[in-house]
Amino acid sequence: MSNDPMQQAEKVDSLLPLQFVGIGAVSMPPSRGRHKHLSPTPLVARDPSEINVRSDQLTSRILLGLLDEKKYTRRMEDHQAEYALTLPKDRGYVSILFSPLHGESWEHVLASLDVLGDELVDTFLVLLAVALDTHGTKQITRPFAITPDDILAICQKKKSKGSYSSQQRQNVIEHLHALARASVRAKLTLYRAKERQVESPLLEILLTGQIDECKRYTGSELWYLKIGDWATMIPELQYQTAAMSRKVLRYHAREQRHEKRLGHYLTLLYRINAYKNEGQVKVSMGVLLEQAGIMPDLDHPGRTQEALESALKQLHIDGVIGPFTPLVENSSRGREARERIEQHAYHWWDDYQRQRWLFEPPGYLRTAYKRKPRKPGVPD
Repeated sequence: MSNDPMQQAEKVDSLLPLQFVGIGAVSMPPSRGRHKHLSPTPLVARDPSEINVRSDQLTSRILLGLLDEKKYTRRMEDHQAEYALTLPKDRGYVSILFSPLHGESWEHVLASLDVLGDELVDTFLVLLAVALDTHGTKQITRPFAITPDDILAICQKKKSKGSYSSQQRQNVIEHLHALARASVRAKLTLYRAKERQVESPLLEILLTGQIDECKRYTGSELWYLKIGDWATMIPELQYQTAAMSRKVLRYHAREQRHEKRLGHYLTLLYRINAYKNEGQVKVSMGVLLEQAGIMPDLDHPGRTQEALESALKQLHIDGVIGPFTPLVENSSRGREARERIEQHAYHWWDDYQRQRWLFEPPGYLRTAYKRKPRKPGVPD
């Protein structure tokens, strides 16, 4: 292979689809070769303790819709599966539609639904973070290159004998294919009654890496990807980014699901309140659970309460969130509600869901938002 960067660039262009050529956004060469070493994505090389992710209302609702395949309506005759969310107070809707790519079938749609969940959301968060880190907020939809191992590294997944397993890599590949089968359609009514509409693929795969002779992924294959145009179709939202501890990505998708989901949603709330209320977040437990995508076990509410508060304590120990405490209304009614919760008395869960909690921001977020002054005219 020639060491001339111009010749390498020409070879890149010759391999890319026509819509990719001439964009000038390719961050890395398209081929490593089986024994070639190539530097990792800059975000991996820097190995920061936190990443920047999109934190606007559209992205948040997309992420929520990618957590649970049970929320999708399956239409086998159309080879489609759809998640539809109507926003309160006539503020619009968000829809995620899975459909086969060219040459695929209904089985591919079902395979995509099977991999929905926290690990897929982690992969998507990493892709958003890399696109932001590579191109910035305004050009987040420009193409970028990444490997499965880069994604696993940013998620801080554990290695075995110095490398990731073939199953870990295959899971990431399945996430990428699933995200590429999804499209988002939304109508949002923003502040001052501005109405915005969005329709685009969620993620586009422009070029995939070559697998080795054994037809197995080695983790070093470059994937050329593009965040869908939905990310820039609403200019008012594109600057809303949050700093998120990578520990949230590291939490186990099943064993630490509450930590992962609560940590992610509280990260978004901290961003919204970063420049007001001294960064403090006040939210009811019911809203916290709903927006974090946590379904309480109403047959065993005591277990749910224990699991939630244990997860919050772990998040505080890990520095993902700051100190937190329930807020008790200074009245006879407030004290009675607190007693019912403490004693698990009749209807105590209703009181628990209504109870508001105060979350102080952690030190790393106070520092992060001090370094990043609020942009004028950018809504919360």
